[in-house]
Amino acid sequence: MKKHIHLILVIVIMLVGIFVRVYDFGNTPYGLNQDEASLGYDAWADMNYGMDRNGDHNSIYSVAWGSGQNVLYNYMVRPFIAVLGLNILAVRLPMLIFGILTLIVFYLLCKQLYGPTVALLSLFILAVCPWHIILSRWGLESNFAAPVIVFAMYCFARIKDNDIWFIPGMVFTALLMYAYSAHLFFLIIFVPAICIYILMKKLVSPKWYWIGVGVFLLVSAPMGVFFIVNKLGLDPIKFLGFAIPRHSMLRSDFAVSLFCKYDSETFFQALAGNIRLMGDMLFKFKGQFDNYNAPNQFGALYIFMMPFMLIGISAAINKARKDRGALLLLTWFLCIVIENLIVGTNIVRMNIAFSPMIIFVVFGIMWIAERLKAALPIFIIITCFATIPFLNYYFTDFNNEMSGHYYGGFDNAIAYATDNATGNIYMTEEDREPYIISLFTEKIPPQEFLNTVQYDSYDYQFRHVIQYKNYISGIPEEIIQKQGDAYIFKINEEIYVGLISDKNIIYNFGDYIVIIVK
Repeated sequence: MKKHIHLILVIVIMLVGIFVRVYDFGNTPYGLNQDEASLGYDAWADMNYGMDRNGDHNSIYSVAWGSGQNVLYNYMVRPFIAVLGLNILAVRLPMLIFGILTLIVFYLLCKQLYGPTVALLSLFILAVCPWHIILSRWGLESNFAAPVIVFAMYCFARIKDNDIWFIPGMVFTALLMYAYSAHLFFLIIFVPAICIYILMKKLVSPKWYWIGVGVFLLVSAPMGVFFIVNKLGLDPIKFLGFAIPRHSMLRSDFAVSLFCKYDSETFFQALAGNIRLMGDMLFKFKGQFDNYNAPNQFGALYIFMMPFMLIGISAAINKARKDRGALLLLTWFLCIVIENLIVGTNIVRMNIAFSPMIIFVVFGIMWIAERLKAALPIFIIITCFATIPFLNYYFTDFNNEMSGHYYGGFDNAIAYATDNATGNIYMTEEDREPYIISLFTEKIPPQEFLNTVQYDSYDYQFRHVIQYKNYISGIPEEIIQKQGDAYIFKINEEIYVGLISDKNIIYNFGDYIVIIVK
């Protein structure tokens, strides 16, 4: 037991981490988020009909809502959809699998760079981290950047063993822009920095170095062409079975808050706002309007860990001159901080920063433990006690409090209305763009959608769908009851009293009510 205690602890922590990610999987969160439904439907449509809902085949950055949706996770879910069909399990299962794989690779990364003790503590914190538990349990495509960056850093960490690891490291780094395009700002700083450092220190042989650089440029080239097409207003391009589409608006045109100044906001006012948001992230571990990714009362990491993180950053700075692992960690963290000062931070945009933040926390507690032996066991005990109320909240109250972010029961409501209504189906707009759930649930062929869709706003960041086929977004202000029409309301929404009739069919599905006029 004593000889193998480290391995036993790794296995125990892994089992705990897996359990809290697998328990009640598919039901918590309850219902599909619109972004999950969007990528799932587009993946299914492209596989079966050779086009997504905007008519593109194998897009390198799908049009989706009008201003784009990242595609790497779209391609990851396709084998699961092929085997399991288009459903919530198929859309979420890849994120669960890669979330668990990240636990393993993160441990190996830390062990490679910082030794077994740091690796074990880092694994422990990641295993019970609110942000990563939530991330692993639903299919937000932008969050796929989190495992991609950990895999990339692990490859870079292995360069000292064999410099051929530089090549897969550059592949994963290039894939990061397809996992979450906002991280282009991170890559613009990080890639030149690490390439220049490796070249100056001669850490990689020239052959593998230039192959790695070439592979990075090759993989990232389609995204470069995409920006040229959309910035210059060129026609869409089809090349080698892939589509480079033209979007209604580039996401960067409104997401880069530092240079897109709204309401006559000056550059310095925008910068001050982004600094404030960054302060909330670094000192409170929470993001604005983002508590469904990490509940504010707990934080992305447990809030009591913040002082340890700051101490750990200081310790890493002191080590950086002699320790390449500390230098890589600081470069990783600093580049994402700069990115978020440009785009304006939230939990999702910081998703590749939490891994180094966890390592900083470990550096901090170990620095204190060297001076106060009781600090480490106390820290572990407090972390365990902090995890219990989080898990209790997540598996009890989370679904009710975050129902506005997920369409719990809407799929069943749509299915029932479709099977029983002979007229129009009016869908509540209490939640955003309900049409995507109907496409997902009913598996509408994309050509039928394209032939019948009516947009309220087309050349804008979000194309608002008024109607397609007999599915209508929104409940009319004045309801004229027609036999065969169906109305889907959110359960807390005011319902037109005339629809509450003994002759009408009324059913409740989760957070929604279906009324069919008879």
